[in-house]
Amino acid sequence: MNHSTVNILTLCDEILVAIFNKLNNIDVLHSLIGVNRELDRLARDITFTQSLDLVAISSNKDNDSRNNSILDRFCFDILPRIQHNIDCLTLDLLLMDRILRIGHYSKLHKINLVIFQLEMASRILNVKNMFLFSPISLIDLPSTTCYSSNIVYLNVSLRNFDDCVCLLDERLS
Repeated sequence: MNHSTVNILTLCDEILVAIFNKLNNIDVLHSLIGVNRELDRLARDITFTQSLDLVAISSNKDNDSRNNSILDRFCFDILPRIQHNIDCLTLDLLLMDRILRIGHYSKLHKINLVIFQLEMASRILNVKNMFLFSPISLIDLPSTTCYSSNIVYLNVSLRNFDDCVCLLDERLS
């Protein structure tokens, strides 16, 4: 009987990416970053780093020490390397503060927040001023003050007609 061995590193990038696409992005990143230069490069590809769901790690209570080890590796080793590619994060409340303080996510425009406890969800969603900023008038601001660089969605409540006119005169372009 002939035995042939194939080294995974001899496969072309397209085949490796097709194989890795069958896996969870978190598993790809955790398993391949730091193994060697080639696998590290493939794992850091935008395919695997654009959208990350970190909830499965923190919500799995079966092996807390292993999960903590994986989270530590993500926080200290993996996320700093890929933060510039991330545009969507799925987090639970326990992870949110820790993950968002790690670095500057320049492309991040969507955070999915998973809340497992009903009383916690109620507390967050019932805080009236959680995401509100103090009102300002646009009439006195110079035209260079307001600009949108990375804003994907903006909800503006206007206090008076003059602010509406300021918005419509292209101060927020």
